[in-house]
Amino acid sequence: MLLAACQGAGNGSGHVSVGAGSVVVIEGIDGVPKPMQQAVQDGLEKGAQRYGVKLTNTPDQAGLHLRGYLTTGSHLPQGQAATLVWDVFDAQENRIQRITSTLPASSSGNGLTSREASQLAETSMNDLAGFLKE
Repeated sequence: MLLAACQGAGNGSGHVSVGAGSVVVIEGIDGVPKPMQQAVQDGLEKGAQRYGVKLTNTPDQAGLHLRGYLTTGSHLPQGQAATLVWDVFDAQENRIQRITSTLPASSSGNGLTSREASQLAETSMNDLAGFLKE
């Protein structure tokens, strides 16, 4: 499962693999409520496929490692929003980038529906792909 924390670090190659075609592993996402984990995973996989991000569950095959944080709150002028932050690390565990994706969220209950969580995860893969293409 992509949301599960993976063991191990680095790809053993000793270099940073940043660019189109980079392989990334998601080491975990803090703050995802259990009922939304599948929706987030589905959004990540859909976004990765759509935007050309290669995901792996095997840390040794990844040039980049992602650690995510999901939050909700009133941080948009129009009200509720959800934010997914990725800290991007190289194989040596050096943080090389922070990517933040924010989308409006419903104001009901916890402020985030499964559909919105999936959409945010998919959008975050677009934002990651933009970084990888730089």
